[in-house]
Amino acid sequence: MRQYVFIVTSSVDVECSGNIFWSHSTARQSKMITDVIDKYVQIVENYVMMIDPPKRNRKIPVCEIVKGIVMLLQDSLCWRRLRPCFGSYQIYYYYFTRWTQLGVFKRIEEEIKLVYVTKKLNNNYDFRTVYTDTSLVKNRLGLNKKLNNMGKNPCDKGRLGHKVAILCDDLKAPLAMLAFPANVSDQSTVEPLFNSLSVNLIRDKRKKIEVIADKGYTATPEMIEALKPFNAKLLASKRQTPGTKRRRTPKAIRDKMKGRYKIEHLNSRFKQFKRVDKRYEREAFPFDSFLSIVSGLILLECGFRFLSHDREKFDVIYNI
Repeated sequence: MRQYVFIVTSSVDVECSGNIFWSHSTARQSKMITDVIDKYVQIVENYVMMIDPPKRNRKIPVCEIVKGIVMLLQDSLCWRRLRPCFGSYQIYYYYFTRWTQLGVFKRIEEEIKLVYVTKKLNNNYDFRTVYTDTSLVKNRLGLNKKLNNMGKNPCDKGRLGHKVAILCDDLKAPLAMLAFPANVSDQSTVEPLFNSLSVNLIRDKRKKIEVIADKGYTATPEMIEALKPFNAKLLASKRQTPGTKRRRTPKAIRDKMKGRYKIEHLNSRFKQFKRVDKRYEREAFPFDSFLSIVSGLILLECGFRFLSHDREKFDVIYNI
């Protein structure tokens, strides 16, 4: 029987009596989420102290600033509506912008991804099969705003928006996550996703990576040629054209399509962070940082699950 578990992540949350994280899961999974957030806060704190040491004592500790940013991601708040018990929202926004310009969140995401991929490869887990899909994101700033990286959203009456393309493995870990204009075809997002990968997914170059996708993707000659440098091939269901004979997808591909629920589950996990489900930023760089934070948190969660919830191993391996 499932239950809702209230997770308190810091002493500040007790004073607020706020709903920071609601987990529709068991108590064991809820503790895993708490451990993951604490570990991410620790990684960010260590990294910030190294590249941006304070010239004087900060009014709010780094750990509380990071927890406030994570709460903002979870509750879909704008900066001005940050709870008063956290302090002035301007402090949180200042440090978030400063660390974004320094590339803190992007570098931490790459480090966590490198540790995750290396650990799987060392345990003879191969990335032979990956999954890709896109998710549309609405723009909350109104109609016809001149924003960066935006296009007309076909699911939002033509208003400007964008889509987030995700590449994941069999453990539902996001290997790549990028934002594109909403009117871009799904097929054109595959090559940039592989270009953004900073780690090698397979060690044996004779093996190919199978990219499982839905009917929005087509294995055209141009796509096959574009994926050759990455030693990957696209497997997608055949799209049915009206007025033509039905084209049946081969059984071997249909069997592999049964694993597409993993990328759909990751899309649902991504939308639990409501601040990235709807975009409030006028510029592109704050939203990209939010995507990096979400990707880092989900990667840590998948790494914790891969280590069978062993907290000691988790602390040793992710000592970044």
